[in-house]
Amino acid sequence: MAAAFACARTPTADGVAGPGSEGRKLMTTPKARLGLVGLGLMGSAMAARLCDRGYPLAGFDIAADKLRAAGDRGVEPAGSAAAVAAAADVVLISVTGMPALEAALFATDGILAGARPGQIIIDTSTSDGAATRDWAARIRAEHDVDWIDAPVSGGPPAAAAGTLAIMAGGEAAVLARVRPVLEDLGQLSHMGPVGAGQATKMVNQVLVLTNYCVLAEALKLAEKAGVDAARIPRPWPPAMPAPTCCAISSRACWRVPMSRRPGCPRRF
Repeated sequence: MAAAFACARTPTADGVAGPGSEGRKLMTTPKARLGLVGLGLMGSAMAARLCDRGYPLAGFDIAADKLRAAGDRGVEPAGSAAAVAAAADVVLISVTGMPALEAALFATDGILAGARPGQIIIDTSTSDGAATRDWAARIRAEHDVDWIDAPVSGGPPAAAAGTLAIMAGGEAAVLARVRPVLEDLGQLSHMGPVGAGQATKMVNQVLVLTNYCVLAEALKLAEKAGVDAARIPRPWPPAMPAPTCCAISSRACWRVPMSRRPGCPRRF
């Protein structure tokens, strides 16, 4: 078994899952050895948070500069996703798009090349639900590795602060083994079986993006009526209820007219 990587911080005790055949039981010390594949904006923020919480953490990214930056924050750089898996009990993934996720998992130097029975993969990316279910079943059957889909919402600041909204799909018993890890990253909600986390994230995206469309229409309406859009939030002080589009959007976004927003269509 590969030597464990460690953050440049001191691990502390917690209830986490162990490796191998004993990895399906909870153990209390030391903290689980974690791996994280994908060290972009979200991945690097989660990595910093996990290191701050005392987890030994190996990381990999295909971009050398991101890997170096993570190393400066205490992550032990690995040479491949397979090396991350070989050194970890639990492997988290934070990548953009299904091709990147597929490569992270199934490439010749991907996670499954270094995986072993009893491990858990946690996909924090926003991924396709059908592929999630198919790949989770395949990975369980071929590698005896469990899967949790746990897409997140809140952005890098919430990741760094440990206040992400985490929507998890997977077996309750599997989720219980990694609950301490996920709860160190934010508020965890178990939404159902594998794929339910991704389905919930899609609902979240529909709600948020639909409101952005409403916001765009409202801004255009204000401009056509000759109203300074920056004044729109003023009737609703912070202590008072505001219309949905005001409540979910930064008040700063009202200050830039639609006609001056790069890439914004002028008609909606």
